[in-house]
Amino acid sequence: DDGHTHVLGAEVGGFSGFGRYENVRTVDKKRATDADVSRVAMQALKELRTGPPFFLGVHYFGPHLPNRVHHGTRRFRTGSSASYDHEIAYMDSQLGLLLAAIEHEATTRSIAVIVTSDHGEVIHPNWRGHGVDVTDPSLRVPLFVRANGLAAGHTSAVASLVDVMPTVLDLAAVQRPADLDGVNLLSLAKNPQRRVVFSDTWRQSLDGTFI
Repeated sequence: DDGHTHVLGAEVGGFSGFGRYENVRTVDKKRATDADVSRVAMQALKELRTGPPFFLGVHYFGPHLPNRVHHGTRRFRTGSSASYDHEIAYMDSQLGLLLAAIEHEATTRSIAVIVTSDHGEVIHPNWRGHGVDVTDPSLRVPLFVRANGLAAGHTSAVASLVDVMPTVLDLAAVQRPADLDGVNLLSLAKNPQRRVVFSDTWRQSLDGTFI
């Protein structure tokens, strides 16, 4: 974790049950970047190389506000989405380094990979944000899965973030809780099914009251 989302912190049980929790900090104590996160994740990958099966959760936060300038990364047009696109391009480059390291490790052992996001982003002429509506820009997120037995391609099947946990549990051969929502994404990709998923959101007034 890059240390910018308190609900994921070990102090509130966000990573309860993990054998090890790394709250990424830079040497000079400044805000961690996506590069710092990839660096720590790749080091963890090396340490796990000869050990038992593992689950490695990596949390990037770079595309969130405030925006930063990353030298050597493509800059985009002017407008409310320009700095956001720049942040995404930088995160993509850092995620690419981690995925390349995983690809190297996958030559000697089976490693499944899931990449996703917790929400989308609504872009307006003068601002961007999320959490205030349930429109497509808010709800549609990247969702990539690589695992043995899953052919390269894409599917138009309706998927949801609630599908991530049952997929991970099935890949790890861990029995699911009886009341767990969601379906296995590998099965869904191979056999698309008609389904309905629900989304909701919350809003706060200026004084912080939920409305």
